[in-house]
This record gives sequence, C-alpha cells and structure tokens, in this order.
Amino acid sequence: MLIAEQRRRLMLNPLIIDSMRRVRNSTSREELKMEFLRHVAMNPLAQECERWASHISAAISAFERDEILSSGIDFERVSAVGMSFGGSASALAALRDKRIKAVVNLDGGQFGADLFEREVPAPILLLQSRAAKLAEGYAWNDFFYERPASTPQRQLLRYISNDAGHLDFTDLTLVSQPLLRRVFGLRV
Repeated sequence: MLIAEQRRRLMLNPLIIDSMRRVRNSTSREELKMEFLRHVAMNPLAQECERWASHISAAISAFERDEILSSGIDFERVSAVGMSFGGSASALAALRDKRIKAVVNLDGGQFGADLFEREVPAPILLLQSRAAKLAEGYAWNDFFYERPASTPQRQLLRYISNDAGHLDFTDLTLVSQPLLRRVFGLRV
C-alpha cells in the first residue's frame, strides 16, 4: 500500500514523466497507441489503480452488509464517480465489479492495460480538461473504454472542456479565494 508521499514521488518519477512526454509527442496513431500501451503498463501506477478499484468494491460490499445503510440504497443503481486517479479507478472497478451500473471519470487518465481497447460493461461519462488534448486530434483516453473498429458504444460519452483545467473538476473552484485560484491555474 502506498502512502501519500510515496504516491507523490511515484507521480514525479522521471520515468513516468518521460513516458507521458513520449505519449504527448507522438506524431502518428500507431506511435501514440504504442506509447500509450507502454505508459499504462507501468507497473506501480497500474498496481495502485487496481488497489483503488478494489477499495471501491470493498466500500460497496460494506454498504451491502450494513443493515441500516443498505435499507436506503438501491443496489441496482450504484455508480462509481472519481476525479483524476479516482476516475481511472472507478472505470477499472466497473470492469471488475458488475454491481457498478454507471461510471463518471472526471479527468482521470487511465492506468493499466485492462481497459485499453476494451469496453466497460457499464455506461461511462468521461469529462476531460484541455490537458487531455493530444496531437492529431486525439485525447488522453481515446484508446480506452471501447474496442477498435467496433460500433461505438452508445453508453460511452466523451467530452473535453476547452475552458477547464485539471483542478477545475475539484471543489477548489468553489471554496478558494481568487488569488489561490490563479496560483492553481483555476478559472477565476
């Protein structure tokens, strides 16, 4: 299990940063696809995403076991919603756990190859910031959540907000002062 400091060091790892740079600098669909596969298969991030996804399923199980809480939950309508790494974990959890009936991924880049060119069994709404845009009209999660050359899922909605930055998907835009919003690059 990674603690916050280990996760921070992992995300700032020069190998991961270089891998992200190679994805962003890809000039063809084939090169982009190859670099994405390398990037998402980076073991520590994929393992951490698996761990987070298992925690989502564990939380659902805990609600099911709790006599008081379970009486007020419609388990036929469970959704997994996450921002950033939590969005990635929510999509992976839906692949693993059939109790999850819908997913919202708020600007989470997918980690691990399990959802690379593979459909998510639940409807998914993917909201991405301008940072998700890549060269040649591609976006960060374009190779995820659906099979190539298949009829696109009606259950998959992709949207990029050109006006939103990554942290605009958090509560920071609502609670922080104008100066802090500028420091973090949030809309003012």
